[in-house]
Amino acid sequence: NRIAEILSAKLNASKQVIESDDIQEVINTMGKVEDFDSGQTSSNNTQTFKVNKRFYRNPDDKVLGGICSGIAAYFDIDPLWIRLAWAIMFFVFGSGFLLYLLLWIIIPEAKTPIQKLEMKGEPVNISNISKGIAQDFGNFGKRTAQDFANFGRRAGKEFSNIQSNKLIAFFQNLLQHLLNFIYGTGRTILKIFAVFITLVLVFILIVLIGSMFGNTYVVIDTNRFVSTFSFFDFFTNSVYGFMFSLSLFLLIGIPVLLIVSVLIKFIFNIKRKVKYLGPIALILWLLGWGLLVYSVMDIAVKYSEKSVQTTTLSNYILPHQTIYIRMSENDGGYKDEENFRISIGHKLFYSEDETKASIGFPSVYIKKSKDDSLRIKIVQSALAENKKKARYFTENIQYSINIKDSIIELSPSYNIPKADKFHFQKVNVWIEIPQNRYVYFSKNLNHYLNYAPNNIDADEEDMVGKKWLMGIDHLQCLEYCDEISNVRHQHKHRHKKKSDEKEKQKEYEEETE
Repeated sequence: NRIAEILSAKLNASKQVIESDDIQEVINTMGKVEDFDSGQTSSNNTQTFKVNKRFYRNPDDKVLGGICSGIAAYFDIDPLWIRLAWAIMFFVFGSGFLLYLLLWIIIPEAKTPIQKLEMKGEPVNISNISKGIAQDFGNFGKRTAQDFANFGRRAGKEFSNIQSNKLIAFFQNLLQHLLNFIYGTGRTILKIFAVFITLVLVFILIVLIGSMFGNTYVVIDTNRFVSTFSFFDFFTNSVYGFMFSLSLFLLIGIPVLLIVSVLIKFIFNIKRKVKYLGPIALILWLLGWGLLVYSVMDIAVKYSEKSVQTTTLSNYILPHQTIYIRMSENDGGYKDEENFRISIGHKLFYSEDETKASIGFPSVYIKKSKDDSLRIKIVQSALAENKKKARYFTENIQYSINIKDSIIELSPSYNIPKADKFHFQKVNVWIEIPQNRYVYFSKNLNHYLNYAPNNIDADEEDMVGKKWLMGIDHLQCLEYCDEISNVRHQHKHRHKKKSDEKEKQKEYEEETE
């Protein structure tokens, strides 16, 4: 104990290892073993120290429990061979593990310097004890230094983790705020867009309701003018017209109402659900299909018969070699502020007065004349439930053409009595051009010119504003041919063009025979 106290006093924060000089100082202080021997001899109490070699577990050179190193110290051999033999026992015989555990429990560990000397079979004297103590303190110093080093590493790692966690938390917080901003801004934009869509859908609902009770339907023509048109004009009686309007309201209005309800919930953050809304909406929507089929049957009956009437204008003397074809600028006195107007495709509808309505566009067809005369055929047609009524509605169509010198001026619309309502009245104008006559199509003929076969298969919309020559079979290109003629375009559409020519020829023969 005295030796341990002296050596412990020499350790401090800057010195963690016992050196040989410290051991020598302890020996000088307490004396050598010979001094103890001479003292005991002089007192006639002579003692003899006998070394008893014992088996301990070696804690200074252990891998697991110090069994192998303890055996190696007892037999004074290299621990490597003992460990190798134990590994063979473990993998080959299978008993090494249980034997190792049993010895670990039974054999004590060499904790004190004397036990470590007994384990190695070394003499128990002051010198060996001091060496053991020095080794223990050296190991203690190394372990202490290692513990401090491990503590420093752990502390540094913990600090690094703390800083890293703070950095990660900062970026996570920044990202969260950014996502919240994007989500909030995007949600606001979506709500503004939802309000706009809701207003449009509500307007559609109002129009559908008006079509049922106000006998009107709102459309937009090519001039962006909003006007009204009656659904009831398509039916033989108002009951079928109301059924058709109701069917459209159910087929279109029910989905629109559902969309509006979803948008309103989104705009005002409403979470409440309406019970049975889906099944009720589905039943009403299917009812709309039934009403539509039933009302369309009335339309099929009303427009089952067709009547065609052809008026031929001929014997015109043309003073010039070039024929100019254009649409009249006069629209029959139509004024936006006084009349209503709608268009479906290129078909124009508008009211002129209380008794007459204008309907258009007429379709213009160009064909080679069979002789040297200019010939114009006005083909009027209408549909009704029987031939007599169809002929009546056909004869009521009023269309005018003005020919002056070599200028053919076509009216852009044709008139019908307002009482006749809509019966698919139609006007086709066939203009037969003599061979070797030049033809100039005015630009305002665009959308009216429906058929004009030519040698480069140019589309009708590309033919306006240009001069052409009537050849043996069809028109010949004279101007801007390279611009409107394209080889790929010809290969792509030639078959379709040829098919159109046959169909138009058949249509011409049916209408003019």
